Amino acid sequence: MARIEIYSNDLNVTLDDKVIGTDAVDNSTKNFTVGDMLALSSAGTTYTAGTGIDITNNVISSTIVNTDTNNFVSNVVLNGTDLDFTGTGGAFQSSVSLSTIADQTVTLTGASGITVAGTYPNFTISSSVADTNTTYDYGAVGVAGNINFALSGSDTSNDVVTMTAGQNITLTDNGGNVFTIDAAGGVTTLAGLSDTTISSPSNLDTLTYNGSAWVNTPAVTSSGPERLVMKISTTQATLSESDLLTETAGTSVATNSVHYNANVLSPNLPSFEIANDCTMRIALSSYLGSGGQNGHVIFRIYESGSGSAILMGEAAFILSNATSSFQAKTFFSYFEAKAGETYKFTVEALQHTATIGPGSYIEVEIID
Repeated sequence: MARIEIYSNDLNVTLDDKVIGTDAVDNSTKNFTVGDMLALSSAGTTYTAGTGIDITNNVISSTIVNTDTNNFVSNVVLNGTDLDFTGTGGAFQSSVSLSTIADQTVTLTGASGITVAGTYPNFTISSSVADTNTTYDYGAVGVAGNINFALSGSDTSNDVVTMTAGQNITLTDNGGNVFTIDAAGGVTTLAGLSDTTISSPSNLDTLTYNGSAWVNTPAVTSSGPERLVMKISTTQATLSESDLLTETAGTSVATNSVHYNANVLSPNLPSFEIANDCTMRIALSSYLGSGGQNGHVIFRIYESGSGSAILMGEAAFILSNATSSFQAKTFFSYFEAKAGETYKFTVEALQHTATIGPGSYIEVEIID
């Protein structure tokens, strides 16, 4: 058998040369060197390390280091079931086991009267714990003239609030949580008041305050029909209609308005009310000052008890500028009055204001 070395060298050894000494190109017998065979056995893809990359023993790794002075993670490496973190800060030089952060089962367990039913994601939580709040029932119990408000608790506790009867007070338990408060004694007459001085009171007396106490004033009586004399206050008749003012009721016509034989009329000066249907005669006696100028003064009477004021009549007086003294003006007429109605008077000046002088009055007389 011929030795391989007598054959020519194969200058291009490839994996296709399946039989040692046989060239795959033309199946001719060739001589292979040991170096070519070793080079072929280690032949493959060639990797070249670039910037920041290191290739050692076929292991490729990064050589880049994060130079940021803040604590940032610069590298994460999967190491089996762990994640290894490296960085510029000590807090990032750590390793986390993935097995410790895997899905965990959460169990809801009831306790002390609490039950849990259902499965994920729907659960029902129920309580069988009894209500321990205390509720109270009310009751009233009379004890020796007093009243006890009793509160009985559901926890068998009892609270009692006592109402005590004071002076001239009587407390009575009527049962059924009902009680009565009665006042006994006290003042039952005007004479018993501390700020009144009542002397021999009689029918139709009026109560008048004299500046220090309330005193009874005997009624002014006379024979004849009922009359109410209303003394007009000295006042100004302005250019706008206003209520006619009168003096308060008293015992003397010289200083006050007076009421004779009181029966149908109920004075509430400056107005009055009628108790029964009747005919009344109204007379006006006035002293009017014109101030030396022409003008008119109008007195009016209104029925106002029914809600809206209704004009019943008026008296107009012409004032002359011939004199600056008071001029006497009088008027009277008859009116049908209605029960329950209230009547009042007004005054108004036209052109120029006027003055109502002393001695002016209105008299209301009940005819029938």
